[in-house]
Amino acid sequence: MPRRITFLSIFFLMLSACGVLSPQPKPMVELSLLPLIEGPADFLLKQKLTMEALGESQQFMAVIRLEKEVLKLRVFLATGQPIFSLDYDSHTLIQKQFSTNILPGKEILAMIQFALWPEPLVKEYYNDAKGWQLNCSSEKRVLKLVNEDVLHVNYLSSEALVIDNMRHHYRVSIEALE
Repeated sequence: MPRRITFLSIFFLMLSACGVLSPQPKPMVELSLLPLIEGPADFLLKQKLTMEALGESQQFMAVIRLEKEVLKLRVFLATGQPIFSLDYDSHTLIQKQFSTNILPGKEILAMIQFALWPEPLVKEYYNDAKGWQLNCSSEKRVLKLVNEDVLHVNYLSSEALVIDNMRHHYRVSIEALE
């Protein structure tokens, strides 16, 4: 489960940082930030991310550390150059950009949490009363809003997953390095 969190974090950061998102995406859906205390156990992960959009593919490296009070995410180019950092303590989200691209930190973190946080908590925040439709299994999570696909998460193994952002038309493949 912790590796899945890292994979997702890196994936979303890289897509935004490299400008592989479609030039005119649909308005961003307001995804929920979930409490850290109810998330997975503490971990430190390193992952390789491969982002695919508009017929292009790019690779990145990400490091994510989750502790009960704070989540820290760092994304780098393969050369080691930092691209993005994100710190979240369940109340405050602090992001720093090391490139000219401005990344939607809140949405990135919310997508990571959607993929990695326990199913009961995800269902609590993404419920029918708010217009969400959620389908969860051990292999996949699908999030829809008013019958429109928003996110698809496919768990390939405990070491790999794929996230499809249907609204922004990109795919992120994540695999553990260690």
